[in-house]
Amino acid sequence: ILIYGHGYGSSFWVDSDSPLSYVSKGGTDFFLFRANRRGRIKSFIAGGGAGTDYLTDAAFYEGQVFTLGHNLGGPSVEFRNKSLPEGRPQVWLGLFNFD
Repeated sequence: ILIYGHGYGSSFWVDSDSPLSYVSKGGTDFFLFRANRRGRIKSFIAGGGAGTDYLTDAAFYEGQVFTLGHNLGGPSVEFRNKSLPEGRPQVWLGLFNFD
């Protein structure tokens, strides 16, 4: 199961007593996670920057996740060890490997 979205932070309760939580860096940031059929999170990614960042669509294929997102400009957008430069609004494509 692939679940994605964006917000100011969230907690996801899975097969345990402790939630997996993230907090945005400022503005709206995106999250993306893969869970098994029992709801246990297998992989989790959160990204974004101090501005407003959105994850618009995602598709899972052979262990990789293809993503489409956009931001409203302003500060840089961070994805693990990569970043998009600050400036005007951008549409971006991303590829993440969950395996």
